[in-house]
Amino acid sequence: MQRRFKPRKRVCSFCQDKAEAIDYKDINKLK
Repeated sequence: MQRRFKPRKRVCSFCQDKAEAIDYKDINKLK
């Protein structure tokens, strides 16, 4: 029963918005 917690398509609007906003300038920090 480990396939019931995988909401990869629906990310929290906050995380998605922030990731898209600081993705180009935070990509270096993520490495």
